[in-house]
Amino acid sequence: MELSSVRNALKVASDHKFQSVALPLIGAGTGGHDEESVMGIIQDELSSGEFEGTVIIVSYRPTTTR
Repeated sequence: MELSSVRNALKVASDHKFQSVALPLIGAGTGGHDEESVMGIIQDELSSGEFEGTVIIVSYRPTTTR
């Protein structure tokens, strides 16, 4: 996963003056990266301060039902 995908999403949110944005942990799990490394990439980009709104990070965890 590259910072560019996170950076681009935050730029679009900022350009449209969104107050919040949700970012999934894309690339974690089946994408071959672990959640911690993807979370680190997102946090690195958030520290740049480009987007001033609320950011919600979404982690999907499948559940089994019986």
